[in-house]
Parts: sequence; structure tokens; C-alpha cells
Amino acid sequence: MSEVVENRVVEALSPVVKTMGVELVEAEWTGGLLKLVVDADDGVSTDTLAKVNRLVYPLIEQQSLLPSAFSLEVTSPGLEKPLTKPIHFQRSQGKQVSVRKKSSPHHLMGKIVSADETAIEVEPTEIDGKATSDADNLTIELDDITKAKLVFDWKAALSASKKKR
Repeated sequence: MSEVVENRVVEALSPVVKTMGVELVEAEWTGGLLKLVVDADDGVSTDTLAKVNRLVYPLIEQQSLLPSAFSLEVTSPGLEKPLTKPIHFQRSQGKQVSVRKKSSPHHLMGKIVSADETAIEVEPTEIDGKATSDADNLTIELDDITKAKLVFDWKAALSASKKKR
């Protein structure tokens, strides 16, 4: 049922949220809490998150989008953004990604080499939990992906931060 609710929320609220210059990336309904993840090309401020919250809360109530009383959380995707649409993968070329798939191998990590409307090509660094340095690039159909997100390289960020000091 939560997937039906989430799809209804995304369908109803995406056009409204878009008028504020942000995209509704994800909706997650956990029976009492509706979490909306919004993003923009240049990120989102806390002020924008608050404005989205104030805009959509009454719409959710007026349109009876949820089956029960709810709390609303509007957030940004953070550093490890979920990738749910072809454009998300295309914008993320050259970045590290974690991909869960329906088919084998079921989980891989690596760099997005290319992306189009139907598939991505990944240079894998890890396949099903095992590090790899010599694997061929993998082409993954978007329909085969169950979950994908960017992977922030904390070690590189800390190393760069120390060098600046």
C-alpha cells in the first residue's frame, strides 16, 4: 500500500513543487510520516525546504492523498543522492555510484561512465561485496535497477580538507 500512496503523492505534488524550482525526487510513506526528498541542480537551502513544506502540507490534506493523519518531513537528498530518473544518471556521469539490481550481479559500486534514457555504463570497483580492479565496464538497463545512489568519497574529502590547512 505504501508504494501506491507514494506514487499518488509524487503524481499530485511534483508539478506544484516544480513551480518552486525544485524537483520532487522521492516520497516515502511509513504510516504516519511522509518524507519528501526535493532537489535542484544547485542544491536546496533550508529556506526552500521550509517553503515547500508550507506549500504542500495543505494540498496533501485538501486532496486527501494520505490514508491517515501524518507528519511531514521535507528534506534534501544530501551528499548521497538517490538516482531515480534517466536525467539523474546523466547528470552524475563521472561520479561514484552504488547500484542494486534485480539480476546478477545484484549489487555493484563504481563510476558512471555514460548514461542515456535506457541504460548506464559503470566502471565497477566492487561487485557483490568483492573489490575488483580489472572488471570490464558493465551496461545496466535502467529497468533492472531497484535502487541507485551517489556514493560520497569521505576519505578523499577529508584528505583534501587536511591539505588545505
